Amino acid sequence: MEKDYPSGEGGLLRVLRGIDLTVENGSSICIVGPSGVGKSTLLHILGALEQPTRGEVRACGRAFFSLDDNRRSAMRNRLLGFVFQFHYLLAEFSAVENVAMPLLIRGVDSKQANEASSAILAEVGLAGRLHHRPAQLSGGEQQRVAVARALIHQPEFILADEPTGNLDKVNGQMVIDLLFEQLERRGMGFVLVTHDDSLAERAGRRYLLEEGKLHSLE
Repeated sequence: MEKDYPSGEGGLLRVLRGIDLTVENGSSICIVGPSGVGKSTLLHILGALEQPTRGEVRACGRAFFSLDDNRRSAMRNRLLGFVFQFHYLLAEFSAVENVAMPLLIRGVDSKQANEASSAILAEVGLAGRLHHRPAQLSGGEQQRVAVARALIHQPEFILADEPTGNLDKVNGQMVIDLLFEQLERRGMGFVLVTHDDSLAERAGRRYLLEEGKLHSLE
């Protein structure tokens, strides 16, 4: 897989150069590297949020970018969960409504979606905060809601981009513990992008992204 961006007068910036990565169910992978090297770009391509210049992303035997936009979105909703540095919760909705959103998009009945949302929020320690809006939650609570939202539709893979980057050490540790606990319980594949070496060490495999290529740190 490769990714180029236009640069200057007809030039190209080659961000990713020949990436070949396999993520299996139940495995965890961490990608580290300095800012601006393309870690988030790689994660966005793995999540079918951005298209590679060359190459393909396959999940469960299906090629994401051979699909039209609607089918790709449906496949992404079924197979992938995302956790970003910022929680991206919808301010006008409660925690339970935010978490239910992936199921509602899929067409699940609202009562069933809200029941599932309440159950998973209880799992992440927020049973008493179901009807609070994001502004009424602490940073750590907001990110736990984001984790619950990523997990509610039981995806095959979780993609996390600096999920503790906006949190203090205590809340960051709580969120990452929660993620690894849930991933182990559910047997999902996990790709984590982080600057934090202590988080990286928890992953089964670690890679350094440098000059557009992945280098194993094992």
